[in-house]
Amino acid sequence: MSDINNSITKGIGGALPVNRLPHARVAYQAETSTPQPARSADKVELSPQVQALLEKLRAGDIRQDKVQDVRAQLAEGSYETDDKLNTAIDRLIDDLTA
Repeated sequence: MSDINNSITKGIGGALPVNRLPHARVAYQAETSTPQPARSADKVELSPQVQALLEKLRAGDIRQDKVQDVRAQLAEGSYETDDKLNTAIDRLIDDLTA
């Protein structure tokens, strides 16, 4: 029985150590030492609407009293009514089609 096991594993490796291939290491080093091309910086372009909003924010044209009032209504759950939503939708459509 032991002759069968020895003949099956003979030449496949058995208890022999695994040897590294010398050229595999050199190929890996060559890949890591190759200089990478410089990457260009990311670029972001803002729409005119966002630019206008940012200008208002910077200038302080936001009415903080209204913002606080709406936040309080949202917290209470009393802000979103059908009339307010319909008005907001109508204004949005007007802005988009203007």
